[in-house]
Amino acid sequence: MRARSALFGITVPVLAFAQEPLRLTRPDAAFGEPFTLVASVRELRDGRVLVLDRRDRIVLLVDFRSGKATAVGREGTGPGEYSQPGRLFPLPADTTAIYDGPARRFVIIEPNGKTGADFRMDVATGAGQRRGGVPKFSDGQGRIFTEGSPYATEPVMAAADSAAITRFARGAERGDTVAWVRLDKETVQIRNMPEGGVSVSNGIRAFAWRDDWVALPDGGVAVVRAADYHVDWFSPSAVRTAGRAVATPRIVVTDSDKENARKERLAAMRSATPRGRPGTAPSSLPNDFRGLPELTFPAFKPPFEMGKTVVRPNGEVWVLRSRAANDRVAVYDVFTRSGGHVRRVAFPPATELIGFGKDAAYTIRLDDDDLQYLERWRVP
Repeated sequence: MRARSALFGITVPVLAFAQEPLRLTRPDAAFGEPFTLVASVRELRDGRVLVLDRRDRIVLLVDFRSGKATAVGREGTGPGEYSQPGRLFPLPADTTAIYDGPARRFVIIEPNGKTGADFRMDVATGAGQRRGGVPKFSDGQGRIFTEGSPYATEPVMAAADSAAITRFARGAERGDTVAWVRLDKETVQIRNMPEGGVSVSNGIRAFAWRDDWVALPDGGVAVVRAADYHVDWFSPSAVRTAGRAVATPRIVVTDSDKENARKERLAAMRSATPRGRPGTAPSSLPNDFRGLPELTFPAFKPPFEMGKTVVRPNGEVWVLRSRAANDRVAVYDVFTRSGGHVRRVAFPPATELIGFGKDAAYTIRLDDDDLQYLERWRVP
């Protein structure tokens, strides 16, 4: 459903990008020690914050009041350990799970910051019909949400048009499909090899025109549509409520954008490179991506930055808008299920939202050396 406003008898989409954002200027608190690549945070009831640094492969418990941080667990494959922590998943009773991708397991963090037991889930895609997908979110009950595979395998392997968002409860034999998201098929390259078989590469298109999504606290899903910028709200029982469309400016992909995208891709590859194997240390990766497909680019950026959508505990969804390469100010569109697009919020330069607590927003501020600093904000 498109949002319309009357103007001399003509209906036009609402120009939300012209709305002046609320500009936040000073954080409530800041942690003094830097991080290298913060992937997720989780606020505990006592105000302390769990922080997962993907590049350094550590999880810290940060106390803003004392200015100290305590290591949570350690790198390894034993009980309470993790080899490549990817994301934090809030669970009930102030517990948290670290998803350890290579081991395909979740390591529990108790409310006191100590790692305990672990568990595995047979996370599959398409309501449990095909294996694959990576855990991305959890809801208020601790159910885990995944996005399905970007590949279609029948009748032959090909790039998929869409993927299922599937919700898994611990102990259940299969998941429930809550929503579907539209993918950008140009991000996938499938080649037949001369010696037989196929070569598959994913993520080769920067600024992909595809949907983003987040799981909601009540077990539903909010899907941010790229083709016609709006939010679709799915209830826990998968009933869809279509949000109103928001008009956006067209932002050209420039040479600076392309160079920045290549640097970000290299940084992501380095953070995912296994340690301890000769010739595979992050510093040994080539800067020219030898042997890998070259990135491709659309003519214009999508309305929002993929993977930067964040949900508040009250159900608000904050979407990071696309911007020019030299624009360092992050502006978020704020959506609610009942009110649609309700406001825009801007943070200071080089500052982006990473997560929310009960009454606070947490951001990462980037300094001139590309080090990241965690900050806490009071949000109206």
